[in-house]
Amino acid sequence: MGKYIPTAGAHILDTNRELPEVATHADSAYFLGLLNAWQKRDLEELRLEAVALTRAQRWVAVTDARGRVLSWLQNMTRLAALYNYAKQWDYGHPR
Repeated sequence: MGKYIPTAGAHILDTNRELPEVATHADSAYFLGLLNAWQKRDLEELRLEAVALTRAQRWVAVTDARGRVLSWLQNMTRLAALYNYAKQWDYGHPR
C-alpha cells in the first residue's frame, strides 16, 4: 500500500511537466475571492521563487520557499486551515 503514493506522484510529474500545487495557490485563492489583484501578484512572486528552486532541485530551499508561500497565504486570507476555506476561525476559537 505504501508504494502507490510515490508511484502516483511520479506518474503525475512524468505526464504533467508543469509543477502542480504550489503553482496554483495564487490563482485558486484569487478566483475564490480570498485575495485581491495586488495580493495575487505578491503571492505569484513567492510562487516563482519556489518554482525556480524546484527546477534547480534545491530541495531544502524549496521546502522553505513553499512554507513561505503557505504562511503568506494563510496570513493574507486569515483562514484557520488552508485546505478548508469554509473554516475561518481557529479550531480552538469560541464562536
